[in-house]
Amino acid sequence: MVTGAHKRTSMESKVQVMLSSCWQKIFATSLNTALDRIREAFCATPSREGHVRNVELSHYQAAQIAKQEWLWAVEYFHEVSEPGLVDYAVYSLQAAERKYMYLLDKAREEYASIT
Repeated sequence: MVTGAHKRTSMESKVQVMLSSCWQKIFATSLNTALDRIREAFCATPSREGHVRNVELSHYQAAQIAKQEWLWAVEYFHEVSEPGLVDYAVYSLQAAERKYMYLLDKAREEYASIT
């Protein structure tokens, strides 16, 4: 009876690992897709001829995108349980936070120069 319980627990942990890795792939894919769409919305505007031209983001717009990336990194950090992925989640979270803080400072400087 104990052996069956051990096998069941071992199988459950394998299933959790498989689901965890599948979930992370789905999360990473959907995250990248969402970020690409946000960048496209901010960066591309149609011209009169219907061609798309690139427009440089203001610091405020870039900060808004970076804030969303940071929030996604926080969510990912809370979802991860495997040791190797925890390190990656911490690194991603710190990088996203620093990027957001930098762009927020630049947006504040840009706003202060306008007023």
